Amino acid sequence: MRNSRAGIKVFLLTISIFWTQLAVAQCPQFTSYGITGNNMTLCEGASVTLSVAGMNIPPGSSVEWYIGGNGTFNPYNNEGTLIGSVPVQLDPCNDPPQVLYVMVNPDNSQVGGPGDQCDEFLVLWTGSGGFNTSDILVSNLGPGTFQWDSYVPGNGANFSCGVPLPPGPVPANAILIIQSSPNNNVFIDSDNLCASGLPVYIIAYDGTGGCTGGYLTITLPVHPVRS
Repeated sequence: MRNSRAGIKVFLLTISIFWTQLAVAQCPQFTSYGITGNNMTLCEGASVTLSVAGMNIPPGSSVEWYIGGNGTFNPYNNEGTLIGSVPVQLDPCNDPPQVLYVMVNPDNSQVGGPGDQCDEFLVLWTGSGGFNTSDILVSNLGPGTFQWDSYVPGNGANFSCGVPLPPGPVPANAILIIQSSPNNNVFIDSDNLCASGLPVYIIAYDGTGGCTGGYLTITLPVHPVRS
């Protein structure tokens, strides 16, 4: 993230950097920053380059640069002078998708019975780069081996919030619910996910048959995402 500024007839004394953010799943941080060309008075036509690198900075954020006469000014208190703002450029490989929750047997009254298999689901954070539904492969290497590799829009009617997502691109910095079937029987309160401020999308595996038994158990390894 860079910004060049010309024609400043002052010494660059202290520069502060701030970022304007959207909702985040992880703590954002600046890992390094630098200023080049600031070792002398800048005259008209001269330039200075400001750069910064960060981690877990959400898409849609921007970095704001302020200048002040000492090291104690605080732009959040309307101190200092804004000299530039630049949008964040993300590296999709920095923040890969993460599994947040695995729902096993949401209705204990039907464990192993009819409908049980259709009500299980995974909850993911989609990472800083997003991906495509064709990139998702959910596999279980234990008894009753299976894999989910084809998806349809999820059953949004059985979640308190969330938007069914058709096959194709999955947006970055979002919550993704992957249902074991669009024919789920149990209503799920997903308000806490939506309260995160991130968009919530729902997709479903389209290959579930009779909805009997169960896909997921606490003893079977699950390998949710390749991207």
